[in-house]
Amino acid sequence: MKSKALSFLIGAVVIIVGVSLSNYGFAQSSPGESITITTYYPSPYGSYKDLQTKRLVIGDDAMPDTDAVVNFQGLGSDPSFSHDGALYYSNVKHEFRYYDGGIAAWRRIGGFEDFLIVQNSRSLHGDSKGVWVYCPPGYIRIACSGGLDFRSSTQSFWDSGGEGDKGYSGAAPVVNGNLQGCTAFADGGDNIYVWAYCIK
Repeated sequence: MKSKALSFLIGAVVIIVGVSLSNYGFAQSSPGESITITTYYPSPYGSYKDLQTKRLVIGDDAMPDTDAVVNFQGLGSDPSFSHDGALYYSNVKHEFRYYDGGIAAWRRIGGFEDFLIVQNSRSLHGDSKGVWVYCPPGYIRIACSGGLDFRSSTQSFWDSGGEGDKGYSGAAPVVNGNLQGCTAFADGGDNIYVWAYCIK
């Protein structure tokens, strides 16, 4: 029993002396040196489940001087980053734009990016014929219209005669692969026109 107590006492003395000498040696070998540890809260990088702030800047721009305001640094063109739902502010078009993965393109939030009317025509010379027109790739057709005996120079319809021998069936929407368009058909007459109204 005594030998165990003595061994424990000697071990404790050796540990205490060893720690003291190591501290003394460290202090003697590096006089005047200090270690600085810098911490961030929250850290500059990381994932957070909940994050609340009064003011926020996206990009390298001025911090808002009013609470509950987010300031977006504007970009001059659509970025090369293409992830569905990505968002940025265009300082050229003065609008927010998001990436639509469905059509693989950047689009404005709200409203239409562009609107145009495309047309096509065909000479009939009294025969029964049809005509088709398609919106450009990336555009959506929202309406169709057509007409028989239309004069493009005056932007008006005219009567080519022989009303009893001709008939116009109207315009209808058509799809060709990824393209959306319109078609029209007439039985007789001089010419037939069809228009497609397209947006993106």
